[in-house]
Amino acid sequence: MPGINVGDLPFQEAIDHFREKLIVPTEFWDDFLALTRAKAFTVAGAVKTDLLVDVRAAVDAAIADGTTITEFRSRFDEAVQRHGWSYKGSRGWRTRVIYDNNLRSASMAGRWKQLQTTKATRPYLQYFTVGDARVRPAHQRWNLTVLPVDDDWWDTHMPPNGWGCRCTVRSLSQRELERSGQAVSRPEINLTERINPATGEIYGQVPEGIDVGWDYNVGKAWLGPDIAFGEKIMSLPASMRDAVLKNARDLAPHLSKQFSPWVDALANRGRALGEIRTVGYLSPAVADYLEMQGHAPTTAVVTITDKDVMHMLRDAKDDRHVPAGVMRSLPDEIAAPQAVLWDKRDPAVLYVIDAPGEDRKAKFVVRINFSIKARGRDDRRHSVETNSVRSGGLIKQHNLRESGAYEIIEGEI
Repeated sequence: MPGINVGDLPFQEAIDHFREKLIVPTEFWDDFLALTRAKAFTVAGAVKTDLLVDVRAAVDAAIADGTTITEFRSRFDEAVQRHGWSYKGSRGWRTRVIYDNNLRSASMAGRWKQLQTTKATRPYLQYFTVGDARVRPAHQRWNLTVLPVDDDWWDTHMPPNGWGCRCTVRSLSQRELERSGQAVSRPEINLTERINPATGEIYGQVPEGIDVGWDYNVGKAWLGPDIAFGEKIMSLPASMRDAVLKNARDLAPHLSKQFSPWVDALANRGRALGEIRTVGYLSPAVADYLEMQGHAPTTAVVTITDKDVMHMLRDAKDDRHVPAGVMRSLPDEIAAPQAVLWDKRDPAVLYVIDAPGEDRKAKFVVRINFSIKARGRDDRRHSVETNSVRSGGLIKQHNLRESGAYEIIEGEI
């Protein structure tokens, strides 16, 4: 079976995956590895945000419009010249790595989303290599492997499994599996410790046959990667961190695209299942303020639990609480609030939002470094620290002007 043909792009799931990535300047290729890489658009050595914006636009055109690598290289050259970037490696090699890895990762992430919608009737996945002499020995051993879609082997072995990996998967129905004569068989996972020979940094245990940083399922969503990604952002130098957080508000439309249907599904279901969703990121001003107040956030993400959404939806039925329409658009509201305040009496961040048709303001209370239980890649619940939206309500605007109670971090009241 042929490998991923990047010329087959676009399809919406692949496009969405790429556009949900946040631009992050990095010095080295291993600054962001594994699951945090799925959240970030990085180019090793590219530390100027404006440069990354231009390179990202060139990759986006390749994914969304199917532009060729020749066209990509032309736009890459323009970006390099415009920003005066002196990169390492040859032009041909560097552009091929950026082009192929981004397109293949987006394609397989989009493919994974499609597989989730068909797994009830096509419950198996089969691993395929391209079958030529360039296939790595380990990948060749996995060729034709058949496992259920939900088997955790795919958590680490869903292609691509390394730099330049061209492997792919296809789905199978029970009847197709029986006709093929193939049997479900789980390859053994042998972990090997990887070390950066140049720095001595220990990367940890990585499955044999998979490159460092590629031992994750590019399309599988967990809250853990969001929080870990937010932790990486907060560990960046202040100027770089603020540049990343400034760009984070551009992700609001993509977060809303997933959040609004989730809220509707919760309302229809009428009960919480312990789910958690990311609704945004702290702004540079909020992150800086919290550090100065001695409440430095461990992660940059802002999340909400389905339990808290349900409470606010029920409360929205009376005229003292946040309208349901405002709840549905929470990622957009977090990205562009009227103001953000610090509650001096009960330490928390307040996002102040216009409430349509109301003479009051909507407020959402975010607890910083709040401990919650989140489902991990092992499908178990683990304690994590996040910035959690805990409650919402309506408040008279003049009450928000009480200097003894609140301090404005950004915006106006």
